[in-house]
Amino acid sequence: PRDWSSDVCSSDLGYKWTGGPPPEERNFVPDLHFVEISKDRKVYIGERGQNRIQVFTTDGKFLQEYYVSPNTPAQRGACGGVTTVKGSPCGTVYKAAMSKDPQQKYMFVADGHDDVIWILDRQSGKTLGYLGGHGRLAGQLFFPNSVGTDSHGNVFTGEVRNSKRIQKFAPVLANSR
Repeated sequence: PRDWSSDVCSSDLGYKWTGGPPPEERNFVPDLHFVEISKDRKVYIGERGQNRIQVFTTDGKFLQEYYVSPNTPAQRGACGGVTTVKGSPCGTVYKAAMSKDPQQKYMFVADGHDDVIWILDRQSGKTLGYLGGHGRLAGQLFFPNSVGTDSHGNVFTGEVRNSKRIQKFAPVLANSR
């Protein structure tokens, strides 16, 4: 992921960034960016401006929340290296997709601010790793705004703005070498 320590101007943020996560917010923040429902009927809400995913039952009962790259600034004004509508937060939670295994063990989260696809343990929210990295070459990402999976374990990404491309990341099995 990108190092934002020298790139962030506090005047671009809706808060004073100190190198840590955005200030805690109990309510939903602007730019709710996705809703996904798992096979076990949990509802995942992606809050781009808070770097947060909140999890609810389908009846609306709060279950848990977790943060995706929490120390990334929810910068306003420039997302993924492109200028956006003034006041629109970027954050790290653009779109999510779950793995196709019966338990949907993994969640893949497109982060258009850090230019990666985060791999999370769906139950705990723990970050396990990531795909991609900033760039325009094969395997690199520039403003990934969508992510999807298929039954073979492939992860597909969609990039917007200047990249306008789709990439496929195929799993590599540890025993295949």
